[in-house]
Amino acid sequence: MLLDLLELDFFQNALIATLLVSVAVGVMGTLVTLKRVVFLSGGIAHASLGGVGLGFLLGVAPILTLIPFSVLISLILVFLTRKLTTAEDSAVGILWSVGIALGIIFIWLTPGYVPDMQSVLFGSVLTITDLDLIIMLGLDVLILGTILTFYKEFIALMYDEEFMKVRGLPVEVFYTIFF
Repeated sequence: MLLDLLELDFFQNALIATLLVSVAVGVMGTLVTLKRVVFLSGGIAHASLGGVGLGFLLGVAPILTLIPFSVLISLILVFLTRKLTTAEDSAVGILWSVGIALGIIFIWLTPGYVPDMQSVLFGSVLTITDLDLIIMLGLDVLILGTILTFYKEFIALMYDEEFMKVRGLPVEVFYTIFF
């Protein structure tokens, strides 16, 4: 019976997506925990609802607007925390609220059918598309490639930014990439 499930396309996609997500979450989760910015991951994830809403408003697949929107939120976080010296928790809280509010507004402004917010917020692993899998694989390659290429620099960033500065390494660049 279990082997019969593997013959179904939606189940295969769900299984592949689960494996791909576990790679990204395992690597990034470890770094987020080491850096002690766990609130950051929740903040960016929730703020990304603005990107989902923008996708619905523009009539494109939400994943195509979600990723650039999340990157923009991350860059704004870096600017707020490094340039304006706002506390990370405060900056995350602000952007979390703004992102969710924008998402709700964009979805509300979407003409025609308004998606069910429950499905937008929680989704279903059984509805993963081939495009989603390609994007997940690309993100995994990008994450693993970046971490493996700059492993020593990221470890130094996680444990001792002062050490990085003394060694002449570009702390702000790696901090931005990490976010």
